[in-house]
Amino acid sequence: MARISRPKHDVDSPRGDPRPLHARPVPRLRATSRREHGDPTTPWRRMLSVENVVGCSRALAEVFRLIAVAAPTRVSILVTGPSGTGKNEVAHSIHTNSHLRAGPFVEVNCGAIPVGLVESEFFGALPGSFTSANHRIRGKVEAARGGTLFLDEVCELPFAVQAKLLTLLSSGHFYPVGGSCPILADIRVVAATNQDPESAVAERRLREDLFHRLNAVRIHLPPLNDRPEDLLPLALHFVTVTCRRERVSHIPLEPEACRAIQRARWPGNARQLRNTVEWAVLQAMSETAQVIGVRHLFPANPPEAGSETPSTWREATRVFQRRFLLDTLAACGQNRSEAARRLGLSRSHLYEILVALDIKDGS
Repeated sequence: MARISRPKHDVDSPRGDPRPLHARPVPRLRATSRREHGDPTTPWRRMLSVENVVGCSRALAEVFRLIAVAAPTRVSILVTGPSGTGKNEVAHSIHTNSHLRAGPFVEVNCGAIPVGLVESEFFGALPGSFTSANHRIRGKVEAARGGTLFLDEVCELPFAVQAKLLTLLSSGHFYPVGGSCPILADIRVVAATNQDPESAVAERRLREDLFHRLNAVRIHLPPLNDRPEDLLPLALHFVTVTCRRERVSHIPLEPEACRAIQRARWPGNARQLRNTVEWAVLQAMSETAQVIGVRHLFPANPPEAGSETPSTWREATRVFQRRFLLDTLAACGQNRSEAARRLGLSRSHLYEILVALDIKDGS
């Protein structure tokens, strides 16, 4: 569960404001000093409790603005963005800056629950409602009462459960499996997906009416390479966290390592960056090194300071295809079936291309 804390300042959209969300005033910010001008997130950080969201990009400042407007309300929020961009941290921040901050924050990974148990996992079950229900089962909705229910990967929910979730959002009540009496939910729902929700609706993986209910406010997190200002702050944060966890003195990143991080591509986003930095810290620890160097971060293929221009069209095409395939495989967690689906290729055709481009195990 997230650390619960109160917002640093009240925002200008109090609970109970009868105006629609788009008509409410944007929270007031005091003037930004010249020293703070380079970090557009600073004014929002003074207003909100968002210590768990690291970065200083304009895209992140826009995320904070939406949190400031929407968090104090009861409106449902849909957080979108590729895997590893920080959707979980944003959901925690929404909860922490809401009037439900004293209540629980209950997270459900909608894609990780066995299909036969999804309904009881969400809504609970009464004794005897199915074979193994020999006692009352308390579901996630009931566990989140008075707080926030975070539905991660909401597009993975079975259609039948999506219908019951829509009823919950519409009426504020739910029925446990085997029950006939409605139970008051008293929760706020935040959902997240790494898929394009409009495409999921078109492909009938997400109910359109549920999408419109969840999409009252949308907060989008762009991929990390689209907000390069966040790369170094995140890397430095991960170094600090890892050193603290391993109970060693802080090991700084050498300047060339910082530049290498900014040159590299991160298709796995902050999750990939964190894994890379954690491993680099452990490598530096094992050598008792005084600084983290490029060789600790990228032992096999360090990003070059200047990319060489291919000499022929054919060579340029090959370089692009190889990089594109590697990025796609990394974004899919090296799952080749999923990569083939995203690329619109058959699995056998993808294998042929991987062999032709000499790509083995995503490298």
